[in-house]
Amino acid sequence: MVPAPDLLQRDFTAAKSDLRWVADISEFRCTDGKLFLAGIRDLHDHTFVGWSMGER
Repeated sequence: MVPAPDLLQRDFTAAKSDLRWVADISEFRCTDGKLFLAGIRDLHDHTFVGWSMGER
């Protein structure tokens, strides 16, 4: 598997909102099974722009 290109060049700052967003996904083991949580964060003020969670 080939990694995606580093479009931010490891610079995780932004001069204003809606210029740069980053995303990540996490997996949690629960008693009912797995839970996946994905979030998108604005690098200017560190607010979450969106998120989603589900079983797959």
